[in-house]
Amino acid sequence: ILGIKTQIEKETGDKVVKVRCDNGKGEFGQAFHDKMREEGVQVEPCPAYKHSMNGVVERAMYTVDCKIRSMVYQAKLPKDLWCLVAEHTVWLKNRIPTGALLFGKEGKLAQAKTPYEAYQESLPDFTELRVFGCAA
Repeated sequence: ILGIKTQIEKETGDKVVKVRCDNGKGEFGQAFHDKMREEGVQVEPCPAYKHSMNGVVERAMYTVDCKIRSMVYQAKLPKDLWCLVAEHTVWLKNRIPTGALLFGKEGKLAQAKTPYEAYQESLPDFTELRVFGCAA
């Protein structure tokens, strides 16, 4: 997780000060909490069995999972390509407009930003083919 924290800070110029996560004992156990505390990052775990408190990310994970399964099934791909399909699915999801990131004048719902635009503050470049796992 420190690699992701460092990458986010480098890309945005902002400091990560708070992490919101589920109350999982595996990936977000005591070692995670201790390391975040050392880094000066506040951890906000959701109460146990309260998935609704973490609803946005739970729904996003469900949506990505459904898209991965659909692509693997439709393309008749072997399951060992799951990780590459997952990476491609997230890449696509970040470049599809979402109503959660509306822009424009108040009341105008016709256009929405993509997650990529919101994070990078620029439009994505589609001029080059991106091949996952290797350079094109």
